[in-house]
Amino acid sequence: TVILDVRDAAEFGAGHVPGALNIGLGGQFASWAGSLIFMTAPIAIVADSDERIEEARLRLARVGLENVQGYLAGGLNAWRAAGLEVAVVRQISVAELKALIEQESNLQIVDVRRPAEYQSGHAPRAATAPLAELRETLPRLGLQTTRPTAVICAGGFCSSAGPSIMQQGGFSNVPNVGGGTKARIYP
Repeated sequence: TVILDVRDAAEFGAGHVPGALNIGLGGQFASWAGSLIFMTAPIAIVADSDERIEEARLRLARVGLENVQGYLAGGLNAWRAAGLEVAVVRQISVAELKALIEQESNLQIVDVRRPAEYQSGHAPRAATAPLAELRETLPRLGLQTTRPTAVICAGGFCSSAGPSIMQQGGFSNVPNVGGGTKARIYP
């Protein structure tokens, strides 16, 4: 079962069901869901309201993902109230990423944009792994799951799905670079 958390990157990062996939309802939700979720996979939705659950269900159906089996009643607040484990994804700015590149030689960076976007310019030391192929590409990159691994995209929306996929693959320290490559380092 795919636990699909449809909250935005900051909410997801602050706490989520371990193993959940984050695709926020903003942006190109349906197309990313269609790319990242197998058509026959059972889906359980995590959202912050009944309205958001219904919106997600409708938008998933539009791309043929009609196997929604349920949702987390009461959202993450109910999960926490039950005393269940919560995973986090630290959100960092591009300025923080720049500092980490300069200070931490063991930092790994994964750029989840499409190849043409990556080729037009990317963060130093960044490996390319397009989001739609991230699960298949990760093993070939030779990254260590125990090392910090920042994930970046153009604007921060797609890169939030990246850490959730990487956490499923055993990565434990996977900060999301908010604002992505379009963000300015200095205001």
